[in-house]
Amino acid sequence: ANKRDSASEETWVLLPNNTIITPHCQNHPGSEKYIIANNAWQNEGNIPVDLVEASSIEIGPAVLLPDGRTFCVGATSNTALYTMPAINTNQGIWATGPIIPTVNKLTLGSKDGPGCLMVNGNVLFPAAPVDGVVGNYLSPCSFFEFDGTNIITSTDVPNNNCPTFMGRLLLLPNGEIMWAREDGSAYYAFQYKGSPNNNWRPVITACPNNITDGSTIQISGRQFNGLSQAVGYGDDYSAATNYPLVRIRNKASGHIRYCRTFNHTTTDAGGNVVTSMGVATGNAIITTNVQIPSNLETGDSELFVVANGIPSERFDVIISKRKG
Repeated sequence: ANKRDSASEETWVLLPNNTIITPHCQNHPGSEKYIIANNAWQNEGNIPVDLVEASSIEIGPAVLLPDGRTFCVGATSNTALYTMPAINTNQGIWATGPIIPTVNKLTLGSKDGPGCLMVNGNVLFPAAPVDGVVGNYLSPCSFFEFDGTNIITSTDVPNNNCPTFMGRLLLLPNGEIMWAREDGSAYYAFQYKGSPNNNWRPVITACPNNITDGSTIQISGRQFNGLSQAVGYGDDYSAATNYPLVRIRNKASGHIRYCRTFNHTTTDAGGNVVTSMGVATGNAIITTNVQIPSNLETGDSELFVVANGIPSERFDVIISKRKG
């Protein structure tokens, strides 16, 4: 659909206004956005700093923040922030982000690598030494958090002796972030500090109070898609979390089960029903279908809708056994 350059190596981010922003890799430091409703690409201007390691045409992750800005990590030491416009067809605004701190006087960047939105609103990401040489993917990884203004040093994982491209970050339903390497079997969970803003939580507006095991129910509410896809990478990996999970906790045993959700739909202001895989959908009502396990414990329980690792307030339900 008339894209201006190759999509190779680019990082794409879905935005709340149903556009997709991508920094150019081939024609850096340019950028484009895809306007979904128009099936068209539009020039978004030059980024004020270069995020691309020119010799290898690599770039780091980009993640949508709760405040609507997009945080982009370079394969250089640079970062940038994109603010989307009020009108989709207008150009957004690029701004220079903070420089990634050096470690042992070495310049660090993300030459293909992961980033993940934490439930407290920070972005966790690794960076490793970059030297601008083709084929040099250096180690170790050092971990950082972007708090919306500054990049601060975080805690390194024990197996950080790898280049950034070998690592993966996955936002878990309990809000922790899992780190894994493509060349190993060790997994580590990063535990966040602080709490999510209550305004970021999914809100349940309709749910059955009495639920039979083995049944399929519908649950409706707001912000079931979360405020972001939450998980980013250079260009080789995707683990987006902009869809609802349903968690049920039995009050007597404390046991927790997650249920399969499917066919998420959104009712917009005009009453139109559309497939729901957007982000930051505001007051739009989202409905999801939930498959209740046939062996779910019965009795008084608590139901939560989880998006981006952030749970809704509890909704009290009673689980009963299906007759027959």
